[in-house]
Amino acid sequence: MGVLSIQVAGRYVTPNRDFILAAKHDPTFSTQKYLASSAAVLAERIWPYLESLEPGFPLLVCPLPSKYRRRFGGQYVAGELAWYLAQELRALLEVDSHGILEVLPVELLRFRLWESGQAGQDGKARRRVRKMELISCVVSPNLLLVDDVITTGSTFRSAVSVFKTRGDFHFLGAALGGVRR
Repeated sequence: MGVLSIQVAGRYVTPNRDFILAAKHDPTFSTQKYLASSAAVLAERIWPYLESLEPGFPLLVCPLPSKYRRRFGGQYVAGELAWYLAQELRALLEVDSHGILEVLPVELLRFRLWESGQAGQDGKARRRVRKMELISCVVSPNLLLVDDVITTGSTFRSAVSVFKTRGDFHFLGAALGGVRR
């Protein structure tokens, strides 16, 4: 199948960039209002693509993995965004289900333990495909992959490649910010 579309809430420039960096790195920054409003924007942008998914199955909203330090330090932006996005999509599906049974936020992936982060790396190093692995069973062919920022697309490509080895999937993608190349 492949990635059908990757929607972003905004470009990765100021002030959006400042919010994303604060959400990722400042433990005193309250992400709730920012992520909830961004999820509402993303849900509206994703809505037209839901009809291309496999009817009769749930939509799994899967955050792309973050480093363990960020994830367990309380700054797991992709995971929080996935939760808010699932809530927004559930509300939209009450109006028209598109044949989707349910919207479920679920963690399915992690980076392999020896993988390093992308922070501070140049574009060439960022484009290197990061190795991921499944940590759970996949119960639906409908996947919405969620990340905080998309710069080169290597994290999305790596996630798609993990799922493609396991069967046919319908992919959508969402991110808070995107860098245009």
